[in-house]
Amino acid sequence: MIPGVCGRTAHLGSLSIVNVSLSAVVQLGDHGNYTPRVRAIAVQRQVDHTLGGEAEFAAYPIFWRPFPNLSAPAVCLTKEQVCERIHVGSISVIGVGSSSLLQAGNGSCMQAESRIKHIRQFQAPLQAPAGPV
Repeated sequence: MIPGVCGRTAHLGSLSIVNVSLSAVVQLGDHGNYTPRVRAIAVQRQVDHTLGGEAEFAAYPIFWRPFPNLSAPAVCLTKEQVCERIHVGSISVIGVGSSSLLQAGNGSCMQAESRIKHIRQFQAPLQAPAGPV
C-alpha cells in the first residue's frame, strides 16, 4: 500500500473503450505514482523507406530540450474516504492515448509527457493550385 492512497476497489456498471495506446493507462481504483512517457517520430514518405533516410531523435530539439518547469501554488488538501469502494455507473470512451490516463479512483502523483514529431517527406516541392480557390 502506498502512503496517502487508500487502495479502494472500483465497481463499474459498464466500461466501453475502443482503443488504448501509446503509453496510456486505464486505472480502476486508486493508484500511487503514474509517469508515462512517449517519444515518437511519425514519418509519412512519398519515397520508399530505404531510400528516404532515417529519422533520428537527436536531430529534433523537441526530444532533448528540457521540459518546462510548471509551478503551481501549494494546495492544502484534506480528504476523508468514508467508503471503501468507488461506484461508477457507466464509462464510454473512444480512445485513450499518448501518455494519458482514464481513471475511476484517487491518484497520488501524475507526471505525463508526450513528445511527437510529425514529418511529411515529398520527393518534389508541393505547388500551390493554379487559380482562385
